[in-house]
This record gives sequence, structure tokens and C-alpha cells, in this order.
Amino acid sequence: MKFYVTTQIYDAASRPSIESIYRAVLGDAIARHKRMCGFEVVHLIGTNTPGPHAGAISAFATQNVEAHQDILRHLDVYATHFISLDSGGHTHAVQALLRRTLRRSRQAIYKGKYEGRYCGYDRIDVSRSTEPINCPRCGRATTMISEQRYFFRLSAFRDRLLALYKNEPEFIQPQARFEEIEHVVRKGLADIAMSTTSTAEGIAWPGDSEHVVGNLYSELIAYLSGIGFAQNGYASEEFQQCWPADLHVTGLSGLRPHAIYWPALLMAAELPLPRRIFAHAALHNETQDSATELLRQAVANDFGSDAVRYYLLRWVRYVKDSRVEPRAVATHYQRDLAGGLEDLTKRALSAARQYCEGRVPSPSLRPKSKQDIEICVADLRAEVRILLDAQNFTDALAKIWSLIAKIETRLSDALAPEESQDSADARRVSDAVHDACEGIAWLGLLLNPILPRLAAAIWKALGQTTQLENQLIDEIPWSCLMPGTPLGNFAQHG
Repeated sequence: MKFYVTTQIYDAASRPSIESIYRAVLGDAIARHKRMCGFEVVHLIGTNTPGPHAGAISAFATQNVEAHQDILRHLDVYATHFISLDSGGHTHAVQALLRRTLRRSRQAIYKGKYEGRYCGYDRIDVSRSTEPINCPRCGRATTMISEQRYFFRLSAFRDRLLALYKNEPEFIQPQARFEEIEHVVRKGLADIAMSTTSTAEGIAWPGDSEHVVGNLYSELIAYLSGIGFAQNGYASEEFQQCWPADLHVTGLSGLRPHAIYWPALLMAAELPLPRRIFAHAALHNETQDSATELLRQAVANDFGSDAVRYYLLRWVRYVKDSRVEPRAVATHYQRDLAGGLEDLTKRALSAARQYCEGRVPSPSLRPKSKQDIEICVADLRAEVRILLDAQNFTDALAKIWSLIAKIETRLSDALAPEESQDSADARRVSDAVHDACEGIAWLGLLLNPILPRLAAAIWKALGQTTQLENQLIDEIPWSCLMPGTPLGNFAQHG
């Protein structure tokens, strides 16, 4: 069973931003979660480098692409597919989709006059006003242009889009974004430009080489071209298996293009629509260089990638606008990871060495009321599955940390000094160590999508030799550890 998730195409004209880093980590965590739910995941990322740039611009774009890829490596973000918009396959897919649209919906595209402010560097329209304005992306002065363009008749799709939103109320998530988009569409839509003659760089309009396809349209089609649209005739076997996409991950800047333009363009081309659009809120930088500062903090303090991933997914709110503070990475690492999860793991392993010969102890038969950790895990994995399926990593992590607190309490109570040292006390300690080990194993299973390095270190320390990412979360019983398994040492995971 396939699950196809994409993240918004990265802008090669800009350095990595906080939002692009957040989306990368979010998309990766979603993909890892879905793999552990039994899906064959296709995860697509890419950069918008459409066509040859000249001189310094080309070198700058190359540096930005390399910077994005370097950050992905440092944060353990893995994508099965990477698409660059200057590839021949993508060019072919863009032109093929335009031809298909012109055949299937003859009135959807028309030629008309455009006047407005244009940024030649980013190749985007900035304003329909004649007043001078700088480009919001690069800050450069824009040029006033007047030219013939191809337009998409978006205004004609208002009713079909409203019907989509009514019939598929979860098409846009979270709910606040859905309400925003529905309000915009209900007020009426203006047609959107699809081409320009102000540059010779880019993908030529099929049948009219004077026009170049606009960046926005090209970026959206990357979700099709990246899995083989227009290959082998209509599409590759992979495209037929993967499309429609299960989830597009974007931000506020990409909300309207993904939630309004994209479904309308697909309707005009008579292609299936994606199943869900997820758009996080705006993220604000503490400093201009916050994106790279996040990584610098982790590297300088030897925290590892999990510290950044944890901070972004637990403490950056996806519903409301957030301010990202790189210095907070250290605070949350020391308190929640080093002083919480890692410390608990070390305590449990130490107790097992002291009281259980360094092995996973066998559980005894106990009343249901005494099996508190087991009951907590049963409830927790169902709750976390629902939250992660809804991309709510913040609340999922809060619930997981409640299990950490419960295990800590159980272990501390069992190891408290007692006057009596009879067999009942030994059994009580052994049961507490067993439940702590099982509970910590489940922490590793639940946290693997979010903290892959730390989760793998926990899994290995518990004597497990299998790959954690290959475990199917719904098929694993409470007792996932074999009694008598020798326990190892908790190695540094960063």
C-alpha cells in the first residue's frame, strides 16, 4: 500500500529558511511514521532551479541548493525522490500537462494583456500596481512590464472548488486554514497568469516559444513529474500507483497555490486531486540567520540532529504563528532529552544490572490494576497514531512524555529503600524493571519518526538487533522484549 507525501519545493533563489527546515523535518517525520504503519512511502522533495542562470546568479543558486541538501543531511531527513526543475523529465511533464489541459478544457486557458511589477531575478509577479515596490523574496527592485500572457481561467472554478471543500472537509488542514481558503474562494477568484515573455529562461510554452511557463505552475507540476507523469505515454507505472498524492505539506506562503490553484489546474486537466493539503502557520526568525543557527547550536553543543527535530516538532506550534529561538534547543535538550528520556533509560538499565543480572526480567502474573504501564501504553499508542495521522506532533509528544513520567514514578517507587528484603520485594522490583524496560522500548517505537537516532540507541541498548524503522507499530504486542535478553549500554546517539 502506497503513501505519497510531498513537501513544498525549495526556493533556490534563497538561503534555507526556518520554514523550509521545519517542513523538511515535518515531512520526514510523517514519512517515517507511515512506514511504521505498514505503508510503502514515497517522499518527494525538490528545488526550483528551472533553466540555466547566468554567472553569479547560477553560482548563488547552486550554493543555496547545496545548503538545503546539507541541512537535510544534518537533520537526518530522507526522501525517496528528489526533483530538480531543470531536469528534462520535468520539462516534458510541464508541457504534456499544458497540452492535456488545452485538449480537455479548451476555455480554461486564454491569452491576454498583463501589466504589473515583475522581479526578473525570482521570475515572479510582485504587484499589479504601477507603484515601485521591491521583491518580497530577494529585496531587489522590480520592473514595470506590459506584455501578452497566457492566463488560467481560475474564476470559472469557484463553484467546483466550493463543492470540493464541502464534500471533503478534511481536504485542507488544519481547520483554521480550511476556513481561510473557503472564505477567499467564496468572495470570488481572479484569473492567474501562467506565462511570461520577460525572460528567455525556463520552460517554453508548447506551440509558442516566445512564452515561458511561470514558476508557480512549474513548481506545482513537480509533484507529478517527480513520480513519472508523462513518461511511457500518459504516465509511468509508479505514477499510476502513487497518484493522487496522499499529502502535500506546505506553509502559509504556499497555502493558496496548493489549496486553490492546484486543485483547479488538476480539474482542468481531468486528473485526480490530492487527498489532503496541510499548511503550517508562519514561523518567525529570532535573528536573520536563525535557520543555520539552529544547526550551529546543535553541532557546537554536540546535541545531534534529534535535539533540533525535537524542538521543532514539540515546541513550534503548527496552528499559530511561532517565533523560533535557536537558543531554546539547548534548554529543551537538557531538560526533556538528556534530563528526561536519556536519564530514564540509563536508570532502567542500571537497575536491571543491579537486580536482574543485566537481562530483561520475566514478568509475574499480576492483577490488571497493577499493570499500569501496560495499560498506559495500550491507550497511548492509539492516541499517538491518531495525532500523528493528523500531523499533530506537538500533542503527540506531550502524551509520550506523560509515559516517561509514569515510568519514572513506577521505577522510583519500586527502588525506594525498604526494611524488608523478602522474595515479595524482589518480585516487585523485578516487575518494575520489566515494565520500565518494556515501556522504554515503546518509547523508542513511538519516538522513532521524530527522534530516529535516540530511538535507535534505546532499541539497541535494550538488546534488540532488528531495525527499528522496520517494526510495524500496530502489530507489536505490549511484551515486545524477550525475557532473558541481555541488555547493553546506552551509547551516545548524537
